[in-house]
Amino acid sequence: MRIVQTFWTAGQDPLKHSFGWSHPQYNLMSWALSCLSLREHYDDVELYTDSAGYHILIEVLGLPYTKTHVVFDDFKCLPHHWALAKIKTYSMQTEPFIHVDGDVYLPQPLPKKVEDAPLVAQNEEECTDYYRRMVEQIVVSHEILLYDWLDEQINATNMPSYNMGIFGGSDLEFIHTYCKKVFNFMEINHINDQANLQSSANCNVFIEQIFFASLVKKNQKEVNCLFQHLIKDNGYSYVEFCDLLDFFCRPYFHILGGHKLSADVSKTLENLLVYKFPDFYWKVCLMFSDVHPRLISCQVQTSGLSIEKSIAMYEDFKKKLLLKWVHLNVKELKKLESLHSSYVFERNKRISDYKIMKHPFVECFQIPRIWNEGANRILGKTLNFEDSFPLVAIAIIPSFNCDGLSACALSFTDMIIMEIAEFGVIERSDMMKALCKKYPLAEKDDVMSMFSSEINFLFMNKMLFRI
Repeated sequence: MRIVQTFWTAGQDPLKHSFGWSHPQYNLMSWALSCLSLREHYDDVELYTDSAGYHILIEVLGLPYTKTHVVFDDFKCLPHHWALAKIKTYSMQTEPFIHVDGDVYLPQPLPKKVEDAPLVAQNEEECTDYYRRMVEQIVVSHEILLYDWLDEQINATNMPSYNMGIFGGSDLEFIHTYCKKVFNFMEINHINDQANLQSSANCNVFIEQIFFASLVKKNQKEVNCLFQHLIKDNGYSYVEFCDLLDFFCRPYFHILGGHKLSADVSKTLENLLVYKFPDFYWKVCLMFSDVHPRLISCQVQTSGLSIEKSIAMYEDFKKKLLLKWVHLNVKELKKLESLHSSYVFERNKRISDYKIMKHPFVECFQIPRIWNEGANRILGKTLNFEDSFPLVAIAIIPSFNCDGLSACALSFTDMIIMEIAEFGVIERSDMMKALCKKYPLAEKDDVMSMFSSEINFLFMNKMLFRI
């Protein structure tokens, strides 16, 4: 059996765009698991993509597709009409095939009766108001032209639909007819014309699933489904389709829609890829240095340490702080949050003088001289630190957010201010005098301006408090 897949980037960067997942890395992990699970059972697995997709999946990840077709570089389609790219792939087939989505994984080969069927789909659907509302958004305009048979089916009591996580078959004549009618519908109604109001509607389910099912009804065709029972359009459960913990005892998984945002799905997907295909897991991780800093390697050493070891030092420092702060008084931290919030909403008040207090738990990670400059750039980007200033240190405080820590990159001036505030509460005027002594050759107005900017930065990041 010939398996085909479609990876259309729609002009989006796969390293930045998540394509429905919680993070871009999970989209690529999904594609890796999908391709690799298919190749365990099939000798012919082909990819239809664009140049960006070819670069990521083939050149960088090295996924073992048997053939790759770069056919979407000039594909004129609005990005949110992604189903049309799949339909284009269907239309290009000249021999029996089964198309498999990139969020579908096959621990086992498909049943023979499915592989040999004239028409194949994942399952037939029971349409509820969920799909009907989608259709209404498209056909609400009287200017939308519909085929008579399509109009009849979408107004039927039981509007037909098939889920096409897998789709294909040997009846190429019917499949090509279906594709031509979809392209014709899109063209005569200008659905890909951004100036057309209907172009913003979500038409993917309509043009792929409902359109196909309606044409099947009209021509009285039979579709052989992998799942024989009807499934409600909004009834795809985590247990039946997405629980990857059951990967080795079930034949089919499809991470549909909102399940892509599940933290459980993402974490299990990671673990499964590590277990079955570790080389490809690490390849994906290396593409996202901001998420996996310890994996970064550097071919050319620009300082005493590699990027990997440099960032590992910082990560170890944070872990020690977490252990140190595990029993901190929550009431005290809440008071500090209140003190910070009062500054945020009162910072524009003109106060001639005030007192400054350093965060009582702040710890600073001093950037070692032997650190790799590449690590500076990576951490600076993660912490939104401007490249025009050298990264001197990273201040860290306990936090109620994220992983229990809050980090702030410090410049040389920030470090001086933090050192001045080291010995308890200090008057603003005294802070200014001390800072002027540190910059004896600078104009007082310049020091004032610098002070105002940096002190506000430290207040906003909770390293200092105004009291």
